[in-house]
Amino acid sequence: MQTLPLERLAAAILLAAIAGCVDAVGFTELGGYFVSFMSGNSTRLGLHIAAHEWRPALFTFGLVALFVGGAAAGALIVDRAGRAGAAAILLVEALMLATAAALLDGPRPLIGAAMLPPAMGLSNAFLLGEGGVRVGLTYMTGTLVRIGTGLAALGTPGRGRALLLDILLWLSLVGGVVLGGIGYVRFGGTVLLAPVTALVLIGLVEGFALRRPRA
Repeated sequence: MQTLPLERLAAAILLAAIAGCVDAVGFTELGGYFVSFMSGNSTRLGLHIAAHEWRPALFTFGLVALFVGGAAAGALIVDRAGRAGAAAILLVEALMLATAAALLDGPRPLIGAAMLPPAMGLSNAFLLGEGGVRVGLTYMTGTLVRIGTGLAALGTPGRGRALLLDILLWLSLVGGVVLGGIGYVRFGGTVLLAPVTALVLIGLVEGFALRRPRA
C-alpha cells in the first residue's frame, strides 16, 4: 500500500472512514449484523447453523452473498472501465448509499439496509486497478496483522511509513464507526448523506486525475 500515489492513499483512508460509518448504521439497524465485516457474519452464520436457527442463518448468508456480489460488480467495473473504473465505483457506491439513506427513514428500512453490504463490497474494488494491489478498505483484520508484523520489524528501514499508513487506516475506520454510531442515533439514515458527499467529491477528484497522463 505504501507504493500507491499520495492521492490514492488519502482516498483509501477516507474510504475506510466511510466503511466504518456505514457499518455502524447497518449494525444498529440490523440488530448486531455487519454490512462490511463478513468474518463476523460468517461466525454468526456458523453459530446459527449449529443451533439449527435456519431463518437467521439464511438472513446472514444473504448479507454475505450481497457483499460478495458487490465485490464482483466492482471488479467487473474496473475490468470494463479501465482507468475510469475507480471513479465509476465511487459514484455507484454514492448512489447506492443515497438510496439506502432514503429507504432507512421510510417504510422499507430493511431494503435500505440490504443495499449496504453490496455497497461495501463494491468499495473494496477501488484499488484493484493499481497493479493488482489488494487492500481491504471495509475490514481491518489484514491491516491489524500488518500492524503487528510492522511493529516487530520496526527497526527495518522503510517499514515505519508502511506501519504509520496501516495505523491511520485502522484509526480512520474506528473514527468512522464512532461518527456513524452517534449520527445514526441522532439523524437516522440521513447520516449516510455525509459518506455520499465524500464519495462524490473523491469521485470528482478521480475524474480530474484521468486527464493527467500516467507516469
